[in-house]
Amino acid sequence: MGFGSGGSGSSIASSADVTLNNPVNGNVLTYNGATSKWLNGLPTGGSGTDTSHILVNLQNAAYTLVIEDDSKAIEINSTAAVNVTVPSSASVDFPIGTVIEICQVGTGQAVLVPGGGVTLRSPSSFATKQRWSTMGLRKRASDEWIVSGDLA
Repeated sequence: MGFGSGGSGSSIASSADVTLNNPVNGNVLTYNGATSKWLNGLPTGGSGTDTSHILVNLQNAAYTLVIEDDSKAIEINSTAAVNVTVPSSASVDFPIGTVIEICQVGTGQAVLVPGGGVTLRSPSSFATKQRWSTMGLRKRASDEWIVSGDLA
């Protein structure tokens, strides 16, 4: 891997490729030593390029959000409506500020269902409007989520 120790910290050898895996959220950062650029993830120190991508979780039946869905897109592909349950903090402790996107890929609506004790806040509904509509979820407090997007 080629780490050296300099006076002010560690450095990456000029030709080394490095992959960093975050076991908490599954993010992977890859550094190309030959070009001195981050290939994905966030660049550091103002160098490199940010070509990070959101991960997609495809579902076609009733689904309950899990901690691994933090910062992901959930695509619902079904001809019938699909319930997506937002679990309580006691069940899945998403950090405040968690953002999740839900997209209706098929003809069946994606419908948010609050788990026990969960409050969903929206000016309209908790369901996608039509095919290719998206909803955004943002956790603003324990067991409280804001729902936004192209809602029915």
